[in-house]
Amino acid sequence: MGELMVTLDDIREAAGRIRPLARVTPLLTVEDGGRPLALKCENLQRSGAFKIRGAANMLLQLRPESANAASSPSRRATTASPCRWPQSSSAARPSS
Repeated sequence: MGELMVTLDDIREAAGRIRPLARVTPLLTVEDGGRPLALKCENLQRSGAFKIRGAANMLLQLRPESANAASSPSRRATTASPCRWPQSSSAARPSS
């Protein structure tokens, strides 16, 4: 079975696609037993979860007839969220 390698360019392209949809969330540091602990507050996303990044990136690469959100309630809500938000003219969209 072949491996699917994610390149730095893939990551940069995904970041560009989701920029209009995903909020920049804070990275907080707290002490835990004398050790620093970093907390990425993805709960501050519109959907309340980190899943918005992957879901939005996936949906923005699909043709409209391909989008299907059949999964857990939180995954469905996260996947549907970008469909309800105003679209930025700078959002990258595949041509079909």
